[in-house]
Amino acid sequence: KVGVSWAINDKTVLRGGWGLGYAFAIELGGNTTWTQNTNYNQVGTTPSTQFNTGNPYPTGLVVPPGSSFGLLSGVGNGQSFDQRDRQIPFVQQFSFGVQRELPGSIVLDVSYVGTRTSRLRVGTQFNALPTEIFNKCTQDPTFCTTQVRNPFFWQNLNPAGLPPGFLDSYRNTSLGAASAVQVSALMIPFPLFNNSLFSNTEPIGSSNYNSLAVRLEKRISGGGALIRGLSVLTSFTWSRTMAANGYLNNGGAGLRDKDLFYAVTGSDRPFDLAFAGTWGLP
Repeated sequence: KVGVSWAINDKTVLRGGWGLGYAFAIELGGNTTWTQNTNYNQVGTTPSTQFNTGNPYPTGLVVPPGSSFGLLSGVGNGQSFDQRDRQIPFVQQFSFGVQRELPGSIVLDVSYVGTRTSRLRVGTQFNALPTEIFNKCTQDPTFCTTQVRNPFFWQNLNPAGLPPGFLDSYRNTSLGAASAVQVSALMIPFPLFNNSLFSNTEPIGSSNYNSLAVRLEKRISGGGALIRGLSVLTSFTWSRTMAANGYLNNGGAGLRDKDLFYAVTGSDRPFDLAFAGTWGLP
């Protein structure tokens, strides 16, 4: 952080500053290659009578395959993931203002305050249809919805050279179990990840905050002991918070917009008027 101030005279001061910091980031995870859910066997009433046996999972737990299938890990189902080299967002903060002492022990402070945030994480679909293909699907839906033979159906695969146990796992995936699929499922960039390959952490978003802040402080002097040390503060902020941190269209086997959607954020508060007072006790 860097800050400067300059007293023009005994009643007027100019101030400015700039700082750089890192923003809070959340790790979402979600890759089903390393996480799996096992549903318990519902028998009779709820909770299942299987709980009375001490084993609500009589057929065992679904074991995540991890990286045992090499480059074939996760194929057959849609995937979401955090990038291994994900970046942390950073924030630049800056301000410039003038403070002036007015008659009557009144202090007026007028400042511009702004921030610029970069590398915000944006959920990004990598298995969207190319724009020209999506446009054809819009003009003629059958261009994308026609059912065709699935070349990735598990019975069409040659087991030679596949990792041990891969076919047993792959035959239960949404892509591997389907003998036929919509033709659009074969026109996405990564068809082996059935209709969805979603990154939670693409560092392509940004936001900005701009504000005009006015503060007026009156220190009350004289009078009795009850008002000695009393000051009254009034502040007003006019601001706007904008962000480009998501797509309007971002669907698997659908359209992903070329650019992020840039708009006023839900946390924007354009006008803020506040009153406060302090009273210093003896």
